[in-house]
Amino acid sequence: MSADADEGSRSAPDTERAPGRRRAGTTPGDASSDGKRQAKSEAKRGSKATQSRAATEAALMAAALRLLERDGVLAGLSLQAVADEAGVNRGLIHHYFGSRQALLRAALEARKNAGEVPFEQVREDAPVDKEAWSFEAHARDSSYARVVALLALDGDEEFAPMPYVERRLADLRRESDEGRLPQDVDLAAILVMWDSFFYGYFVMRTALARQLGVTPEQLDQRVIGTYNRLTGRDNG
Repeated sequence: MSADADEGSRSAPDTERAPGRRRAGTTPGDASSDGKRQAKSEAKRGSKATQSRAATEAALMAAALRLLERDGVLAGLSLQAVADEAGVNRGLIHHYFGSRQALLRAALEARKNAGEVPFEQVREDAPVDKEAWSFEAHARDSSYARVVALLALDGDEEFAPMPYVERRLADLRRESDEGRLPQDVDLAAILVMWDSFFYGYFVMRTALARQLGVTPEQLDQRVIGTYNRLTGRDNG
């Protein structure tokens, strides 16, 4: 081999690396670490997006309930007003819920879920105490009854107005076995009667009290007391 060829061989740049040879400044774990960091970053962005959506959905549901409480059922529910109340773009209502009815159904479900723990805590109480608890809870916030009324007026075929139906029927069967109710009474009809009375009363409560010249709180005491006397539940 000539000297020139030998010199060229020695001075030629090393453009190829042997298999397994690393680039300068890298370590075997760098590629793996980069992948983990990217995956973690993407997961974090996904988590923030999920949290942001959940927060927006909650704000929209709360806004709908506030507007119903403030303006009443017959005023309807403007999606633009809901968006303005929640401080978000109206398009997000359609994006997240699809319709006014779906928004209201979601609000009902959220309220039902929020009442899950207290409902379970009173299930073993005497019937009169359970009903008093339920009555007082809705007297403090009648928005659930208003949403049910609006969905019924809208003709929504997907919403279920009676919450915790199976568990409430189980409680009524137990009360019947204990002799608190007649053995042959229609338990489902009891739920229908109670909830119909319940929703109707709390939708009209303020107007009824005004017509009778009493406060809503005074009317509450008279109504629940009379209900218990008529049903024989004033004795527990």
